[in-house]
Amino acid sequence: MESDPGLPPEPGPPVVPEWAICRTCGNILREGASFCPDCGHPVRAGVTRPPPRLSARQILYDVQGSNSPVRRVLGFYLIWLVAGIVSVAAAGEGPAAVQVMMGIDAFTFTMTAGWAAAFRREVFRLFRFPKGGARWLAYPALAAWPIAALISLFVGWLQQAIGAEFTYSSLFFPHGYGWGWIILLICIQPALVEELAFRGILQTTLRDTMKSWDAIVVSALAFSIMHWSLPILVPFFLFGAWLGWLRHRTESLWPAMIAHFSHNLLIVLDEHWPVLPG
Repeated sequence: MESDPGLPPEPGPPVVPEWAICRTCGNILREGASFCPDCGHPVRAGVTRPPPRLSARQILYDVQGSNSPVRRVLGFYLIWLVAGIVSVAAAGEGPAAVQVMMGIDAFTFTMTAGWAAAFRREVFRLFRFPKGGARWLAYPALAAWPIAALISLFVGWLQQAIGAEFTYSSLFFPHGYGWGWIILLICIQPALVEELAFRGILQTTLRDTMKSWDAIVVSALAFSIMHWSLPILVPFFLFGAWLGWLRHRTESLWPAMIAHFSHNLLIVLDEHWPVLPG
């Protein structure tokens, strides 16, 4: 029996423009991308394949040759650096330290959310459920203790070596601020706002310009520098790389946010109860 000629044809798969597909591996590309995030093959005319080893010269070349808003996001990061300087400088200012921290956190939250809404609205899609299922909500929480334990051992050794010591609770309890403020400002705020800023805005923008693993490395380095703590620059960098990999693997910010919150919570709890070695 012949089909009714009046019926419309069945819809086929969506058509993806030819420019949006990597001709080397078939991966779907983001608009404005210079390289395929999977295989690293250049996808724009006049762009050469990046070297296997990341270098400062290659980063500069990628930024200058990009038609994505990388230069604008460098200004965004500069504001974060200034906010980090103010926050670190205020850490030893007695009762005013917490108020300054509150002001800096309110500013960075407003600036980050506003920047994302104005220039990079697609990063809000990273608040979707993780690619790979619910287990990626559990893995970061399970890995939080061993990662925090390694960092605690390193920091404990460093404190003994240079004779310096810093605790978060010393900023709060002596001035009448309890655990609620510590959880909000030390655990929740960094997990939400720093992840949106560094794994959301910064890493997403860098992925339009360089390979995904290079973007993870550069955003992790930017994350570690922003904390303005030279002695523990390496642990912050490695921790930032772990958070960046989680965001890359799951295409979601939730695993990185859970990892960040769990880590900071363990650190502040360890200041009063021995939950970590070191």
